[in-house]
Amino acid sequence: MDINYILSNSVFFLILVSAMTWLVRSVFLHWLNRDIESYKTGLHTIAVEQQIKFSRLHNDRAVVIRKLYTKLVRMEKSVYTFMNPFGTENDLPTNEQQKNAFHDAWEFIWYFDDNRIFFVTRVCDIIEQIYKEFKLAWYDFTVYQKYSESSLPRLQSINRNRQNKAFTSIKEKMPELRIQLENEFREMLGVEK
Repeated sequence: MDINYILSNSVFFLILVSAMTWLVRSVFLHWLNRDIESYKTGLHTIAVEQQIKFSRLHNDRAVVIRKLYTKLVRMEKSVYTFMNPFGTENDLPTNEQQKNAFHDAWEFIWYFDDNRIFFVTRVCDIIEQIYKEFKLAWYDFTVYQKYSESSLPRLQSINRNRQNKAFTSIKEKMPELRIQLENEFREMLGVEK
């Protein structure tokens, strides 16, 4: 065997192997790029779908928060008006004020129960605390209201004290809880404090 023959065959073999390597590499890269582009397109489609779902959920949640907050403020005002021992500018008879306060409170609670799924646990806990404070104050005020009119003077004094305690609870604790709830709602909606 001649050295020239070996060298020429070796060079030919190296060129052939290089060409085959380049061809296999090119085909592999083309196939990989095509799969990557397909994967990117799929990811982009999923991202857009998730963005739409999140946007819709955020909008739905914002509507629920707005309605719930409106019901809370309405409840707080009507309960305050009903329980205020000093009266208010509201000229409705006491039984109408009581009926309005009761209606507004239950409307708030029922709306919350219907939409509880939209809220994180912290918000649910605050709303349940609002409900608890309302229920205790309502019970103290309305039960002792019935007996304060027909009781002995000593019992009337005790009843007035219980009613004042109920009103103080509504006057002091409800606004604190409402402020906590407002802060949670702002955080949920992405509103700066």
